[in-house]
Amino acid sequence: MPNYLEMVRLHEAGFSLRQIAKIVGSGRSTVTRTVNIAQEKGLGYEGLSQWSVKEIEELFRVSQKKQAITYHVMPNYEALSKDLVKPGVTMQLLWEEYAQTCRLNGQIYYQLTQFKKYFNDYLNKTRFSHILNHKAGEQIQVDWAKCKALHFAQSTSTVTLM
Repeated sequence: MPNYLEMVRLHEAGFSLRQIAKIVGSGRSTVTRTVNIAQEKGLGYEGLSQWSVKEIEELFRVSQKKQAITYHVMPNYEALSKDLVKPGVTMQLLWEEYAQTCRLNGQIYYQLTQFKKYFNDYLNKTRFSHILNHKAGEQIQVDWAKCKALHFAQSTSTVTLM
């Protein structure tokens, strides 16, 4: 725990904030904050020395648990992951629907990049996978990594490896 009383005493003695931080063993931001609070309240070493340690701590202590205030509306990723399985549905489309809903309600929404980041985090956490349902012969899928493609030029009747 920082020695707030000593910080105020050294500041009144004319030491710089860096020197006080080095002597007391606290960060410069802590020393600066302590000195500023003492000056705002009009308190000096003499006045503070009459206070109890608990009162001094309450005056200078910063609350340790600051709750992060999120203004953005978090989407329902569970429902969105069920929609993602449907054919023709992409993350872009889901984000556009989410953004439109938020706009209509006057709420702040995540931009596309952040939406995708949080959505991918959710999908990885829940081990999302879905089965590709397709009709035989509807699409042709090529494994480009194992073999090279052939290009046939009709005008010259030549075949080249790509």
